[in-house]
Amino acid sequence: MVDVHQRINARKFVLSYLYQYCFYSTFQTSLNHVEKEEKAEENKETSPFLWNAHDSFFTEEFLADVQKLYDKSKDEWKQLKECVQQILSEQWEDDMPYYLKNFFDKRDEKDIDVDYVLKMMWSFEKYVKTTKEMVNKYADSFHYEEMDIVDQAIFLLWYTEYQIFNTPKEILINEMIELCKRYSDAGSPKLVNWIFDKFLNESK
Repeated sequence: MVDVHQRINARKFVLSYLYQYCFYSTFQTSLNHVEKEEKAEENKETSPFLWNAHDSFFTEEFLADVQKLYDKSKDEWKQLKECVQQILSEQWEDDMPYYLKNFFDKRDEKDIDVDYVLKMMWSFEKYVKTTKEMVNKYADSFHYEEMDIVDQAIFLLWYTEYQIFNTPKEILINEMIELCKRYSDAGSPKLVNWIFDKFLNESK
C-alpha cells in the first residue's frame, strides 16, 4: 500500500536531484561547445591575440599580456569542465543519506518513500535519451535542451516513474502538473500536459 504523503515527498526529493543532474548536464554541454570552439581556434595558423603588432596600434608587450590572460582563461575553463565531469560521475549512493536527512526541514526519512527514491535514482539515467526523444517529438516550438532546467527534470521524473511504477496515468500527470505549478513558470503546466497527453494517446 502506497503512502500518498510519503510518495509526494519522495517525488520532490527525486526532482531536486534530477534538477541538479539536468543543470550539470546542460553545463557540461556548454563546456563541450566552448572546448570545440577553442580547438577550432587552435587549429588556425595564428594565435587569436598574437598577431603582428605592426598591423595594429597595440604594442607587442600589450598583446603578450592579453595572450597570458587568454591562456589563463583556457586553463580555468579546463578546471571548470573537470569539476563538472567529477560532479556528474560521482556515485549518488554516497550522498543519498545526507540528502534524505537534510532535504526537508523538521522531517526525517519516515516521511519519504525511500523505496521509490532508490528505484528512481537507480533507473533514471537509462531513460534520459528516451525522455529527450519523446519531448522533442511532441514539442512544437523548442527542443528538450532549450527548455527550462526544472521542466527537463520534471519530464525525466515523469517518464522514469511511468516506466518503473504502476502509478495511474491520470494521477501521475496531475502530480507532475502540480510540481510545474509550484516550481516552474506559468506556461509549464500547459506544456507538460500537452506533451504527456500526446505521448499517452499515441501509446494506446
